[in-house]
Amino acid sequence: MRQVEVVTYKETWPEEFESEALRIHEALDQIPVYIHHIGSTSVPGLSAKPVIDLMPVVPKIDEVDTHSEGMQKLGYEAMGAYGIEGRRFFRKGGDRRTHHVHVFELDSPAAERHLAFREYLRAHPDVASAYGTLKRSLAETYPEDMESYISGKEEWIRTTEERAIRWYREER
Repeated sequence: MRQVEVVTYKETWPEEFESEALRIHEALDQIPVYIHHIGSTSVPGLSAKPVIDLMPVVPKIDEVDTHSEGMQKLGYEAMGAYGIEGRRFFRKGGDRRTHHVHVFELDSPAAERHLAFREYLRAHPDVASAYGTLKRSLAETYPEDMESYISGKEEWIRTTEERAIRWYREER
């Protein structure tokens, strides 16, 4: 059973991202790829589950399927689209997750959504702080119920993503 753990921001997360991004780049071999650090660990000062989220963007998503073995050698479990059309999802660490990899095609709306959300939180520390407070509260309320923790964030995330995408396209 996965425990819900939200911790204070760790200054080492960007370095952990860089190290893993290099390994993933090698595992994806000849695919032209750019790897973004996304999720809460990519926002300085934001409390987060201690799981590094990486988002490689590639020219053709189907090319990733031929490189699952390389990802498995790094300890990743290939999960296919895992509920999001146009994505390839990999997770590492079993019930004690350490990394999630969300691969999308260049110019994917889902990739833009992740980048917009990250940039919006980075540019609006008050919003990031409110998000951190919500996550800590949900983790305390549902320490052994990951599904309730996730569903407790959904409305806040949806509303904030809508603002973030508008801001990302128009104001930044």
